[in-house]
Amino acid sequence: MNPTRLALYYAAYFAVIGILMPFWPIWLEGKGLDAVEIGFILASAPFVRAIGSPLIAQVADRRGLRRPIIIMLTASATISFAVFNYIDDFWPIVIVTILFFMLFSASQPLAESLTMHVVRNEGANYGRMRLWGSVTFILAAIGGGYILEGRSVNIIFYLSLFGLW
Repeated sequence: MNPTRLALYYAAYFAVIGILMPFWPIWLEGKGLDAVEIGFILASAPFVRAIGSPLIAQVADRRGLRRPIIIMLTASATISFAVFNYIDDFWPIVIVTILFFMLFSASQPLAESLTMHVVRNEGANYGRMRLWGSVTFILAAIGGGYILEGRSVNIIFYLSLFGLW
């Protein structure tokens, strides 16, 4: 696996996190959800990550197919995220959130495992690859605020979808 591709993966993954972490609650509020509903939805992400990621990682490790599974998870997460554009009610948003975060979150541990494989076998520099995730997280979080200022909260959806793509 090419270290540049892994660096690009980290850049895209953490750019999405840089948009979702600070601005997802604002988007949910824009959908008309109240604070209790938003809290429930936000709590579902770590819950799903704690259960789904280890199960998916176990399957990927058993089959030795990390890269194809990462690609499949990322494509599926992108498709599931696109569904948010078509739903407005609480329970459909909960269901799609659970599906999205199960797929999206499961790709990260697999990418870390693949990265460690590349570091060990090809002598790649982990810090150099991972750095781009930190840089894009910061840029997305700060830049997202500037982009959102004075615009519809729907820009959050489109920025996130762009990062997933």
